Amino acid sequence: MREVGDLRWHELDLDHKVWHLPGAGAKNEKNCDIPLSDQVVAIIQSLPRLDDVLVFPGGERRQGNAKPPQDYWSFKVRLAQALPPWSLGS
Repeated sequence: MREVGDLRWHELDLDHKVWHLPGAGAKNEKNCDIPLSDQVVAIIQSLPRLDDVLVFPGGERRQGNAKPPQDYWSFKVRLAQALPPWSLGS
């Protein structure tokens, strides 16, 4: 969850539907290219750009930019409410 909360705009290549997750932001500390579905790309493109750095800025601002969310459980609940229902079988 922390990787998604720390997602930065420059890590996304929406034209090629890829999230370039740097090793510094990953649990295993390895660079990883994560393919994005059409639905994820559409959701990200529909998001308001509230911050120049973070895709999901938290409330607190630091040096003109917001910090990532700190309460990941609340963030997860809000994110789940914003997404359409899905399952692995659909």
